Amino acid sequence: MIINQTDGILARLSITNILWIALLGACWQQGWLQYIFNQDISFISHGIAVFSLMVVTLSFWKGFVLSVLLGNPSDLRDRYIDKMDSVGKDRRDGIKEIVKTELVSYISFIEYFATTALAVGVLGTVIGLILGFQNVDAASISNVENAGATVADVLKGLSVAFHTTLVGGIANLWIRTNHFMLSQASAKIYTKTLGG
Repeated sequence: MIINQTDGILARLSITNILWIALLGACWQQGWLQYIFNQDISFISHGIAVFSLMVVTLSFWKGFVLSVLLGNPSDLRDRYIDKMDSVGKDRRDGIKEIVKTELVSYISFIEYFATTALAVGVLGTVIGLILGFQNVDAASISNVENAGATVADVLKGLSVAFHTTLVGGIANLWIRTNHFMLSQASAKIYTKTLGG
């Protein structure tokens, strides 16, 4: 019995992302997400969250396309086998590298977005520190009456710093998880198409 194997990439993507969504739902239920987004006066965390949801959605589209290729690798094979047959043995490795490069580049931007989410979170840290310390001067710290307001400003800035880093880190982990599964599917497509 021959089964048309798609390696279950869409099922694995779905289950993994449902678990991430459930985790975020539990955090929402506890009020942690609202706290994070309310404390971020720079709105960087909001941007990272929207950006990440778009990339996760795009991961599903890429997963669908890879699933189709896994189910029927002959489309890709037909494009390259004829070329491989028409060239000498020494040029076949070059064609295999072309196929590998195409498969890697098809999903490589998802890894780039994961790194970008983390970088924007770290950038939010710097912005938060700048916001926190922009109004601090030596005179306000030495004056006991102004110290409370100064400390409050610093804490608001630190809140932005920590929350944007947290959101960026979570987005990075989520997107990298999807990228890992898509990378595995790409490797299997390469193996099914050209035999490794």
